[in-house]
Amino acid sequence: MKSNLIISYIKNNYKSILIFVVCLFILYWMIFVLTPLSKMSEEARFEIRELNTKIESVEKQQEKLQTEIEKYEVKINETNDNIQQIKEIRIKVGNEYGKKIISVGSFTDYELTKFFTDRYSE
Repeated sequence: MKSNLIISYIKNNYKSILIFVVCLFILYWMIFVLTPLSKMSEEARFEIRELNTKIESVEKQQEKLQTEIEKYEVKINETNDNIQQIKEIRIKVGNEYGKKIISVGSFTDYELTKFFTDRYSE
């Protein structure tokens, strides 16, 4: 009974089915026959390979430079730490001598000579 139903459907709609099949064939023909295949010349392929090797060498150089940059950043951080320590020591020394300089007005000649001798002998 199903086969009779299928056969009757085909008989009633054979024009639509035929048009659908023809459209599929035309679509296939347009896509695979009329569109040109992109053929790349051997020279273009060679240029692409050369560019890829250059890109790889540039990437390697970039990695080397990045490691050098990281080394310099570590050195810069160490130097900044040293500078900060020196600034702190300088401030302490400045405060210490600032207090001594204020009290210079009450020094005797001997104490004044000793003060400057101690300060500038370093």
